Amino acid sequence: MKYVIIIIVIALSGPCYAQEHSGYNDEHPTRQRDKDSRDARLKRRADMKKRIDAALNQIKDPDSEHFEKLSKLRESDPRQFMHELKLKMPSSDEKKLGRDHIGKSRPGHGGRFRERFLEHLKTTDPERFEKIEKLRTEHPEEFRNEMGKIFSSFRQKYFKKDERIETLVTSYRAATDDADKNRINQELRTVVVEVFEMRMKMKEKELDYFKSRVGQLENALETYRKSKDAICDKRLLELLDRTADKPKDRSAHGPVERRLDNSAK
Repeated sequence: MKYVIIIIVIALSGPCYAQEHSGYNDEHPTRQRDKDSRDARLKRRADMKKRIDAALNQIKDPDSEHFEKLSKLRESDPRQFMHELKLKMPSSDEKKLGRDHIGKSRPGHGGRFRERFLEHLKTTDPERFEKIEKLRTEHPEEFRNEMGKIFSSFRQKYFKKDERIETLVTSYRAATDDADKNRINQELRTVVVEVFEMRMKMKEKELDYFKSRVGQLENALETYRKSKDAICDKRLLELLDRTADKPKDRSAHGPVERRLDNSAK
C-alpha cells in the first residue's frame, strides 16, 4: 500500500511540474519583448543625445556665451533647454531634434496653418505675399526657408511668454515676503492675459478663414445648383458620345469641393 501511494504521488506531480515549466516558457517571450523595448528606448535616447550634442557644437563657436548658458540649462531644466536650443537652431536643423512636450503639432496641421497664414498675408501684405508665392513656384527651397523664418519668429514671440510665466511662477514660489508675492502675482497675471489675447487673435484669424471658405463654397454651390440642367445635359452627351478610342472624362468624378469650385469659375 505504501508503495502504491508513492507511485500515485509521482504520477500526479509530473503533470504539475510540466505545467509550471510550460508557464515559465510562456513568460520568456514576454520578458524578451520587454528587453527589446527597453533596448530600443535606450538607443533612441542615445541617438537624441548625439543630435543634441551636435546642435550644441554648432552654437559653440559663433556664440560661446549662449553655449555656456545652454549647457547649464541642460542640467538644471531640460524642458527649458529644449526650447532655447530649438529657438537658436535653423529651421532645417531643428527638425532633427524631434518634438518636445511643448508646442506639439498634430499631423497635417502644419500645411493647413501655412495656407491660412498665406491667405491672411494676401490681405494684410499683398507685396510680401506675391514675393512668397513667386518663391513657392520658382524656388521651393527658398520658399521653405522663408516660411521657416516666419514661423521661427512667431515661435520666439510665443515661447518667450511661456518662459516668462515659468520664471515668474518659480520666483513666486521662492518668495517669502508678501509684498514680493503680490508684485509677482500682478506681473504674472499681466503675462497670462497677454498670452490669452494672443491665442484669441489666432482663433479669430482661423474663424475668419473658415467663414471665408464657407462663403466661397456657398456661392459655388448656388452656381452649381443653377447650372443643374446644363451640367446634366452635357454629361449625358459625353456618356452617349463616348467611344473606345476617346479618353474618359474624369471631370465629374473628382472631389465634390473641386467640382463646386470649378463650376463657380
